[in-house]
Amino acid sequence: MKKKSSLGRGLAAILGHQTNTIKNTENKIIQSSIIKELDPSQIEINPFQPRKDFNQESLYELSISIEKLGVIQPITVRRLSEKKYQIISGERRLRAAKLAE
Repeated sequence: MKKKSSLGRGLAAILGHQTNTIKNTENKIIQSSIIKELDPSQIEINPFQPRKDFNQESLYELSISIEKLGVIQPITVRRLSEKKYQIISGERRLRAAKLAE
């Protein structure tokens, strides 16, 4: 009898394999869906993000939470070079993480 899979097995149970391969517009294979810890200084702001104003008091409160618990919800980035990334989503969390350093 086949065992039914269930939650409680970590992110791999939800997301599947840690690495997925896709093809970009030049038909080159690239990796996606990799969960990796990065230094916030390696991540730059995307100049095309629509949100420009961030409440400083709210950022400070979030930075205190990040100091205690870390960043709970991942920040989405794209790789620009070996040690440089650009933010896709989670700019508020990134700004608060930089305050928490």
